[in-house]
Amino acid sequence: MAVIQIYFLVIMFLAVTGAQSGNNTSEETTPLGASSKQVGWKSGANTRSTLNILYTCLSTIIACTWAILHLNVPHQEDSKSVKIKRKLKWMMATIIFPEFVFAHAITERKMALDDLRLMQKKKKEEGLELLGGWQVRGHETLWEKIRKWWKVGAGEKNSNTVPSNDTAQEEDPVSTPNRTWTLTHSYYANMGGIVIQFNDTSRYGSNRLERIETARGFASYNRDDPPNPLAYFSLSEASIRDRSKADPLVKVVAIMQILWLLLSVISRLIQRVPTSQLEIMTLSFAACAIATYSAYWNKPKDVDFQEIINVPGGLGENSRNYKNKWGEDFFYISYFRLALTPGYLDSSRLTKMMNDQIVLPKHFGEPSPVLNLMNTSLAACATMFGAIHCYAWNFHSPTTTERWLWRGASILSMSLPVIQIIILWACERLSDGKGRRLHLNSNFLLQIIIRCTFKIWCGFRGISLERGEEYPDDFGEWVRLNSSILALVTFILTFSMYTLSRLFLIILSFSAFRRAPEGLYRSTWVRFLPYIG
Repeated sequence: MAVIQIYFLVIMFLAVTGAQSGNNTSEETTPLGASSKQVGWKSGANTRSTLNILYTCLSTIIACTWAILHLNVPHQEDSKSVKIKRKLKWMMATIIFPEFVFAHAITERKMALDDLRLMQKKKKEEGLELLGGWQVRGHETLWEKIRKWWKVGAGEKNSNTVPSNDTAQEEDPVSTPNRTWTLTHSYYANMGGIVIQFNDTSRYGSNRLERIETARGFASYNRDDPPNPLAYFSLSEASIRDRSKADPLVKVVAIMQILWLLLSVISRLIQRVPTSQLEIMTLSFAACAIATYSAYWNKPKDVDFQEIINVPGGLGENSRNYKNKWGEDFFYISYFRLALTPGYLDSSRLTKMMNDQIVLPKHFGEPSPVLNLMNTSLAACATMFGAIHCYAWNFHSPTTTERWLWRGASILSMSLPVIQIIILWACERLSDGKGRRLHLNSNFLLQIIIRCTFKIWCGFRGISLERGEEYPDDFGEWVRLNSSILALVTFILTFSMYTLSRLFLIILSFSAFRRAPEGLYRSTWVRFLPYIG
């Protein structure tokens, strides 16, 4: 904290001195930084150089993308090289699609919080027995912490230090920190950190069962099920955090780089000095990184070790229930597999948690708050990401074509996710089989399109329409089939166009340096602050 305080004091001092220097140099600049003189590759000791801008932006992007990755627990047989390749793969994916990592971070947080609340509900309604004797500690939000701090500061310290009767009744004097379930435990279980193993020596023969169990799976055991595996397991929150490889130095460097870049862009805007497209793109990465890391605040980072629960064998036929327990009411699936194969259901047992895993209801047609949150967060973050690029709408570009390419790519990256969400919502409404009501409530043009396409489909299927029936029994099947196809085609098209627009933005941000305004390399007072570049 002392380092950050000193850093801010230096910023305040340089801001005051920089304002004077900005007044002295303001006459040499033009609106939006469109200097009359243009230069190519720039190097120099007293001004910003091209390499200096590149190093600063690339180091910020690398620090952000590397620091925010919180991958799931890998398979224990994976080699070190496989783990490194996996992290590099997700790092490249984060550079191209930072909004996906943010959306999945929000989704993972909701999943962990929902599982924690489910365990609290199970404890309250059924007691500790169904949770294997584990206590459950709820998660205190930032707002709740602020309210508690405010009450203590207002003189209500005594009321907070004396536990209420309800709290005293809930506490178990036998429980220990090793058997208290927290939000960190929910994250760790959903990361694939807890594996159930036992040797089945029943009449079905010797069979060693091994599978990952999630927090929702632990909370789903009922009185008719075999004993909850948590009864044979203990793990403290401190032990999980000790295995987390969160490097504070990397986070501090990333925060310093983001803060420096933000101050640099603001100072250049105030002094009307040109800013590069690469700096704007890096600023959008920084905004996504801050939001993603906030969502990942409680998730352990880079945990490689799994905890094994050795459940005693000899449970007879009940041991078979451990294998398929999780698939009764919910299932886990890769988000991209779900998008590419609509209606896909995987009923096999979990052996590894993919890094894009989400939980869905067992019945595919049921509403899924997790999937809706994932899609909504993805669209919102992508819109914000593209909107930041639109800030460089009138920035100097080497050619007019490149300027319009930048504008078009910015608009596409901002609008395509929203368009996809709207179409997916329409497909979901279509898949409920209520085609007649959709047709009747549609306008005249849409009615013609639906009727024509339906008649063409009936012709291929050999369905007779001689009696003039516009809606035979096969209409519902046609609607459901075409809604799935439309959802798949929409995802492929929007994903391809979105990828191209993002690649265009990356390429154009670098190509702009071949002919840039001279004022781009003029330094501001921010150069006196420490940074990597």
